[in-house]
Amino acid sequence: MMHSLNEWLWWHEYWLPPGITWEDMKESEDIHYPQPQDLLLSIPCALLLIIIRYLFESPTVTGVSIGQPPLPGYVDSHFS
Repeated sequence: MMHSLNEWLWWHEYWLPPGITWEDMKESEDIHYPQPQDLLLSIPCALLLIIIRYLFESPTVTGVSIGQPPLPGYVDSHFS
């Protein structure tokens, strides 16, 4: 039962273009495809972007970076 479910889930006609099978997608010396573990690189990149955003957004929004007071009625509840 589990084997037939797995066969159905990874049916090449559902996932791949016509005329291509999973055998065609195997890696060789000359051909390299992305691997699922490549997605792990996105986690440190996302954290770096969050840190950069925090460093630039905090002084810019409050007006400290340009030497002006915040806009009237502005409440900085994001960093409180």
